[in-house]
Amino acid sequence: MDELEKQEEGKPFYAAAKIRLTEDFDGKFNIKVDQIRSMDEQLTALLTIRGRIISLTIDFEKQVDYLISDLLFNGLPKSNKKIHRRGEVLFFEEFIMNASLMSSSAKLKLLRILRKLHPFLIQNTEAQEIPSLFNEIIECRNKFAHGDISFKATGQGISEKPYLFYFYDNQPKEQLLNDVYFDGLNSLFSKSFDFMDKLRKQIMQSFAEKPDPEFYISTKENGVSTVASIDKDNPDDKSE
Repeated sequence: MDELEKQEEGKPFYAAAKIRLTEDFDGKFNIKVDQIRSMDEQLTALLTIRGRIISLTIDFEKQVDYLISDLLFNGLPKSNKKIHRRGEVLFFEEFIMNASLMSSSAKLKLLRILRKLHPFLIQNTEAQEIPSLFNEIIECRNKFAHGDISFKATGQGISEKPYLFYFYDNQPKEQLLNDVYFDGLNSLFSKSFDFMDKLRKQIMQSFAEKPDPEFYISTKENGVSTVASIDKDNPDDKSE
């Protein structure tokens, strides 16, 4: 049974909230039972939300797998019955793009390269946004997967809302976890899934009208491929 569903003596399970001391903490604070209960309830809800964020990221990453497959294999329609899918497509999606072989950051890098090489992504200016959205989702997932959710104790007392403490570019960061922040996250995921669905339909339509996407990679005189050149020229490319 999930930890969040455990009960003891008819009472719901609550996680134990943590308090992080700040530099201006004066060494003492007053805290009431009701406040402790509220903090525990908030943390319990946030642990569920964290799991949901990680789950949604996995779902979106799978859509990225399908998008890359669509671009490379002429937008072949997908079917729940694997027997109806070409072997090379299935192998690419289930093995090459499998998370155990290709990380999220590697897929993001692949998307950035395709954005500069593939005719559909080059001609569709709206599609240029997909690496940036995927990057935002990955960063969000990493914050919650590796960060710490705690309340803050300052000279003014304990915060009413918890914070997410995490590292970004080797620097400590913190994010207040309030309704405004989660409204933004909901908007990000909703926008990303809707956009991905729209983009894949456009790819299908594009290849239905012209089966050959004319996707070629040229080789320079010195023998360095276009892909290698792009990767070398932009080693730290961050989708803006």
